[in-house]
Amino acid sequence: MVWSATLAVALAAALTAVLIGLAIRAELVSNADEVGEVRAEQVADLASRGILPKQIDRADDLEAAVQVVHDGEVLSSTSNASAPGFFRLPSQPPGADRVYGRASLPLGDEGPFRVTALGAHSPDGDVTVFVAVDVGDVRDVLGALASKGIIGLSVLLAVFAFVLWLVVGRTMRSVEAIRRRAELITG
Repeated sequence: MVWSATLAVALAAALTAVLIGLAIRAELVSNADEVGEVRAEQVADLASRGILPKQIDRADDLEAAVQVVHDGEVLSSTSNASAPGFFRLPSQPPGADRVYGRASLPLGDEGPFRVTALGAHSPDGDVTVFVAVDVGDVRDVLGALASKGIIGLSVLLAVFAFVLWLVVGRTMRSVEAIRRRAELITG
């Protein structure tokens, strides 16, 4: 009885841990997509006003690469994404955006990456802004969470099994005492 209850708790805790891990992963990827979208909108605004610099500085460590393309020609980019066809993704019409998952990009970073493609108007014509965000840290965070979760789950199960053993033992002692009294009475 103690072991079946412990197993049930272990399964429930493991399922909960997996669901929490999936929710955290989804939230981290969603945050990365938001970073890419915001940066793409900033660069698209510069393009629409005609003040797009030839070289774009990376905004933060999450942003891996940025490129602005018009009919296959690179109008502006970060220094690591200046080659035409760097992203190998379709152009987007003005106002449309789409997020792509990429296992790798020719950056030297491991990846994976989330790439936001945003279409915009510019004085040069319609352009597509590509912004790559490195989501490789998501895997690292989930790995750390899993390793800590296994330790925590093991400790939780040990404590639960011990407490359950004490409770069942105490209950069984009471039952045994009642059985002995009944035996004395009935002879």
